[in-house]
Amino acid sequence: MASNWDGKTRPTNETYRSNYNDIFAKKENMNIRLMFEPEPGVKCNVDSMFKYYAENYLSDFPQFKFGGYIMLNTMEHKHNTSISGEPFYQFIATDVSKQLLDQVMHYVKINPMEGYHTHVHVKEVNENEKAVQV
Repeated sequence: MASNWDGKTRPTNETYRSNYNDIFAKKENMNIRLMFEPEPGVKCNVDSMFKYYAENYLSDFPQFKFGGYIMLNTMEHKHNTSISGEPFYQFIATDVSKQLLDQVMHYVKINPMEGYHTHVHVKEVNENEKAVQV
């Protein structure tokens, strides 16, 4: 191919296309974790019940899948002050875009889940997961 290249046009082969996509393609390589902290007085200790409740809440965002529950550092709790903490139910979306994060952040802000505070954590490629302010 190099022998017939005119020096002006770009070569278009599979390597070029692959490099172009690596550099300019829309990257969807972010993970988003939504964790739901129960507010005082809220008791929901049945996984299937919360899963149903949250799937309805997140019905506009099918990218999120139920991830069971997680124990979060008690320093990050908004409502629970007990040293043992409370388990937070979580929903996780993998390999998604920044656009989805913006949409979810807006949704959570204008439409909070009744009885829960939503913690949003984001993990981008080659970075640690970090909390995002709602």
